[in-house]
Amino acid sequence: PSGQPVADAVITAATPDEAAGSKVRSDAAGRFRLPFREGALVEATHPRHGRAHARVDFRVEAGGLRRRRRVGS
Repeated sequence: PSGQPVADAVITAATPDEAAGSKVRSDAAGRFRLPFREGALVEATHPRHGRAHARVDFRVEAGGLRRRRRVGS
C-alpha cells in the first residue's frame, strides 16, 4: 500500500562504499531495525507490494520509506 508500512518485507541497506549486507524482515506492524549510516540506500521488497527505496537522512529515520514505481523487471 502506498506510503503505509508493510509486514514481512525484506529490508537491506548499502552505501557507496559497502554492498548490501544483512537482510531483516519487517514485523507485523511493518517496523524494522537495521544499523546503517547516513547516506545509505535502504531498500524494502515485498512480493505483492513491490519495492521502496530511500536514502538515510532525518526524514527516513523519522518517517520511513517511500515507494518508487518499478521500471522494468
